[in-house]
Amino acid sequence: MRNGFARTLASLEGKATPLVWLGDSTLAAMPELPSYAELAGEEIAREGLGPQVVLATFGLDFFHYYCMIGPVLELRPRAVVLVANLRMFAESGSLFLDLCTFLPASELPAAMQLPFERRGVGPARLLSYQLLGLPGGEWLLGRLYAPSAFPERGRTPDERFREWGVRLRRETPAVRMMVATLERARRAGVQVLVVASPIPYASLEELEAYRPESIELLREVAAEGGAQLLDLHRALPREELRDDDGHYTRAGAERLAAIVAERLREMLAPSGARGSEGAPRPLAAGAAKPRAYSR
Repeated sequence: MRNGFARTLASLEGKATPLVWLGDSTLAAMPELPSYAELAGEEIAREGLGPQVVLATFGLDFFHYYCMIGPVLELRPRAVVLVANLRMFAESGSLFLDLCTFLPASELPAAMQLPFERRGVGPARLLSYQLLGLPGGEWLLGRLYAPSAFPERGRTPDERFREWGVRLRRETPAVRMMVATLERARRAGVQVLVVASPIPYASLEELEAYRPESIELLREVAAEGGAQLLDLHRALPREELRDDDGHYTRAGAERLAAIVAERLREMLAPSGARGSEGAPRPLAAGAAKPRAYSR
């Protein structure tokens, strides 16, 4: 996992990359179905507000964002977008161990105070991954890579829907990782947009498993961390969700892209580039298309 992300990040060194996305499979584009991040990136690029890079794969959450945010911030982006998928806030989850090697040694004391143990990684293992991530040791780390098991497939639709009904608290491990990730971005002076992903809210309401208070907690945590929260959890009707895992149809992706692009314009456009009503004026034409790495 690490190698692909590392190659993408290395290819961006010294290049202007105003916008970086970190997300899960809901951002991973397919040949026949671009992600909403890709569509939003194309839209803002036409106004000279790009380019962007999307780093996304299945299962990424704030545990992984915390590990990856260091090299992302070294690119000196104007903004970072972090996807907050409620299903990924569950107490049980997976951790791609090789992404721990993105943590700089200076961050290890703080990292050891965070709930990595809830993903099977205690302080000693964090330290060992740091050592194994040094040049020449990555082959060994690859042999040790063994993420926790994802929940087994074959569950009933009701069981799958109830995963979205997680009741978040400040002590929830992934919420604590969100706080720590936003703090690192704030120290670097980089603005962050947290996107609360669409959920099958109608089905959750039918099952009495809808927890809007969890979204409100994310809003509070984002504000306290100096970030903005873009709440999309009720943005899509049922017919624009193509499965129970929160992936979207083409129509859903286009709807999300339009909403997100508008917020990104506000974040990325220089203040002098805004019109009398606050809308950014086009800055340039022919901007590069967004780059992406996903698996």
